[in-house]
Amino acid sequence: MTEQKIEEKCDFVKMHLNTLITFTITGESNHEYHGIGQNLNATGLYMTTQKTPAIGSRIELVINSRNQRLPPYYC
Repeated sequence: MTEQKIEEKCDFVKMHLNTLITFTITGESNHEYHGIGQNLNATGLYMTTQKTPAIGSRIELVINSRNQRLPPYYC
């Protein structure tokens, strides 16, 4: 099998996270969902989760740091 080169499709630096993300969906009950943040860049976040928000949903995220000296990031 040949190795394929994967090219970045954006012009921004990608920061790899591999950290817990907690989120709520605006307009739903105060239920918190959890996911794992895979990477983050200037235009978006890639995370894996069991809950898939509908396209266009507004969500509130808390990205938890693995370093206890860094506070969580709220967005």
